[in-house]
Amino acid sequence: MKLVENRSSKRNAPLSKEEATIVGTGAAAIVREFLPAFPIYAATPLESLPGLAAEVMGIGPSGVADRPNIDKSNF
Repeated sequence: MKLVENRSSKRNAPLSKEEATIVGTGAAAIVREFLPAFPIYAATPLESLPGLAAEVMGIGPSGVADRPNIDKSNF
């Protein structure tokens, strides 16, 4: 895993109303309404990574989505 620093001058700026609609906390609820319409949709299990989160990122408990059917060639 490679961590990359966000060097944008806007990285700590508040979200605009439009941005909050797309990525804010309410966006997930909107997306959940439509996901079941896709035949390939399935819930993604999360794997806990407490050691990595604390040691590498200096944060509390964390998880990573295990998406075995996703094309990872672009990652």
